[in-house]
Amino acid sequence: MSDRTRLTRKPERGTDDPAVLHRLLDEARIAHVGFVREGSPVVLPMAMGRDGDRLLLHGSTGAGMFLDARSGIEVSVAVTHLDGLVFARSASDHSMNYRSAVLFGVATPVAPGEKEHALKVVTEHLIPGRWDEVRSPTPKELAATTVLEVPLTEVSVKVRAAGPGEDAGDGEDHSVVGGSGAVADRRRRSDPVTDHRVLDRVATLRARISVTSNGLSVVTSKGLSVVSAPESDIGDERMPASKEQIGVAASAINVRVRESRTQAAR
Repeated sequence: MSDRTRLTRKPERGTDDPAVLHRLLDEARIAHVGFVREGSPVVLPMAMGRDGDRLLLHGSTGAGMFLDARSGIEVSVAVTHLDGLVFARSASDHSMNYRSAVLFGVATPVAPGEKEHALKVVTEHLIPGRWDEVRSPTPKELAATTVLEVPLTEVSVKVRAAGPGEDAGDGEDHSVVGGSGAVADRRRRSDPVTDHRVLDRVATLRARISVTSNGLSVVTSKGLSVVSAPESDIGDERMPASKEQIGVAASAINVRVRESRTQAAR
């Protein structure tokens, strides 16, 4: 613990348990990063991911902070979860249940040889399993991207998980039920929406799809023939395919086209 991480208010809510910190960071998607630029304080939201005992921050090589961080930049990073709203009989006693971490340290770019690994960590943190579904970054894309690392060595964690903290001597009848308690705050992701460009492209490709015993044979614009999905995945060729069925076929087509291109490049 340092002077910067020592809690001065409600220190009993603090914890130095690494497991609590790691879970807090692993469940977050955005970190708010504070730094000083040209004498003025700035706070920016950034995509993040944890890699062991370091926090990774994703950004562009052309962004101001990332330019300043080429030789290291002093930062303060805040990551917070709102877990619930706490209701009480008076407005003054209302509160929030939360988990919050504040980090201090010097943010530096990850080593060039670690950049792709760092990008994979951030990608998998935000969308688990996605890295293996898409192609690897090109040299141009790697050159346009920066990942900063901040060690998890100077950090404070504060947690509140309780009901209303009403004063027993506030003159109210606390035996009365109602108007007091906690409401959990829950977030969920919506169902995916397919890119309309994929649907349009696959609708065009359907005119060049033929049914084979192995599945669907697709002739691409470059004359490359690939086998995509089993016939059952998009239905009878003689019947119009639904958007959902086309989406399934599109995914399979894209995967097999990427595989064929990779094999051709070897």
